[in-house]
Amino acid sequence: MDDDDGDIYRFQDLLDPAEREILGRVRDFMRTEVAPMIDGFWADAEFPHHLVGPLAATGLANLVCSDRPGPTASSLLKGFVAAEMARVDPSFATFYGAHAGLAMASIARCGSPEQRRRWLPAMGRFDLVGAFALTEPEGGSDVAGGMRTVVHRAGGARSVKAGRPARGRVWR
Repeated sequence: MDDDDGDIYRFQDLLDPAEREILGRVRDFMRTEVAPMIDGFWADAEFPHHLVGPLAATGLANLVCSDRPGPTASSLLKGFVAAEMARVDPSFATFYGAHAGLAMASIARCGSPEQRRRWLPAMGRFDLVGAFALTEPEGGSDVAGGMRTVVHRAGGARSVKAGRPARGRVWR
C-alpha cells in the first residue's frame, strides 16, 4: 500500500496478500471512479447510481457472505474497506455498508436457506440493492429520540416491547 493511505500503524500488513489485493481494488475504484466526480453529487444532494455497476465489478458485496466462493473476508479487511470508502466519500461508504453489512449480512446470518439462495447471489452482483430502515410511531428513524422500551406484566411474566407504553402498569 502507498504512504498516503492513512494507515500510520501499518495494520494493513496484517492482511494476507489476497486481502491486500482486494483493498487495492477498493482504493483504486474510490480514487479513479468516485473521487473525481463526487463533489457535484454532494452539491446536488444526489447519489451516483451509475457507479453501482462498476462497484459490482469489484466483487465487494460478496465479502460479507461466508457461502461466497473463496475464503471468508477477515473483520480487518471489512474495516479497511469501510474506512477506505469513507475516506473518499462517506455517502458511498454508507450505501455500501447498508447494502452489504445491514441487508446482506442480515439475510446471510438470519435468513432461511431458501432466502439466502433467493436474495444473496443477486445482491452480491448488485442486481438487487438492499436497504435498511428504522421507524417508530413518534420518532421516524430517530432511534435515540423516539424509541422507548417498556416492560409489561402479561400472564405473570414480564415481556419487553419497543414502542409506546400500553395502558396498565409499566415495570422499570
